[in-house]
Amino acid sequence: MNELIVAEQINPMELFTQNGADALLDNIKAKAGSVDMQDVATSKGRAAIVSNAAKIASSKVLIDKMGKELVADWKAKSKKVDITRKYLRDALEYFQAETRLPVTTWESERAKQEQLRQYLEMLERDWKDALAEDELFNRQRAIELREAELARQERKRRGKQEAEQKAQEQADREEMIRKESIEQAIREAAKKQEEETRAAFWREVEAKNEAKRQAEEHQRALEKAEADRLEAIEQERERARLEAERKEQDRLAVERWEQEKKERERKERERNAADEQHRKSINDDVISHLVFNGVSQTTAQLLVDLISAGSISHVQINY
Repeated sequence: MNELIVAEQINPMELFTQNGADALLDNIKAKAGSVDMQDVATSKGRAAIVSNAAKIASSKVLIDKMGKELVADWKAKSKKVDITRKYLRDALEYFQAETRLPVTTWESERAKQEQLRQYLEMLERDWKDALAEDELFNRQRAIELREAELARQERKRRGKQEAEQKAQEQADREEMIRKESIEQAIREAAKKQEEETRAAFWREVEAKNEAKRQAEEHQRALEKAEADRLEAIEQERERARLEAERKEQDRLAVERWEQEKKERERKERERNAADEQHRKSINDDVISHLVFNGVSQTTAQLLVDLISAGSISHVQINY
């Protein structure tokens, strides 16, 4: 069986931007479904199912690759492509698992049966030895748990010791930093007199710069607020336009449905009228033949009415 999809036959633009995902999934499911998905009794059937699931996985990789390449070339619409990629990837992964489920279930059931058989043979072969081994296992397990507890306590002790050591090292570092800060304060105090005049000058310069910066930030904030307001207005207009389009589509759909309903009713009336006329013509012909053969008009009419109503067994009129 060939691959489920052919890359050259797929238009990525239509697939990811024009709601082509469902149609592609339906096509893959139709091709994959041609294999008997319940034939797990034979190795050939199981191999076919596994192969089918592998082809679905290949289709998933191919489609995901197409989506990635399209996103690289068309970043403006990458969000919609990524959503569709995820939808296709998740759907195909689910379908892959669903397709392989019969074999997976069969393998799991066979494994459980084999485990149960081996377990029963073990019990039947050597029940007493199994009990002895179980007791030995329990003793070994108890020893392991005891050793694990001792190791845990040792780790806890070492952790506490390391924490205390780190705390002491931190205290030493803080003390060193405190001493360095005091020494730095002393050095800075010696320069304070010289720096005060210069600092006052730079404070004045900084104040002027800060006022200018705040004015510029205020102007930028005003410009951003205006841009945000215009963008919100545009978004609201777009939402209104989309809503109007949706309502118009709904109205046209209802109008088409009503027109189609009227057309169906008209055709039904025409069929009923034609059928009634056809039946009347045949009934009149039967009455004429009965009258011609000596039956009175009233009796002939009554006979035809009874036969048409199915009131006379084994007698019918073919319309």
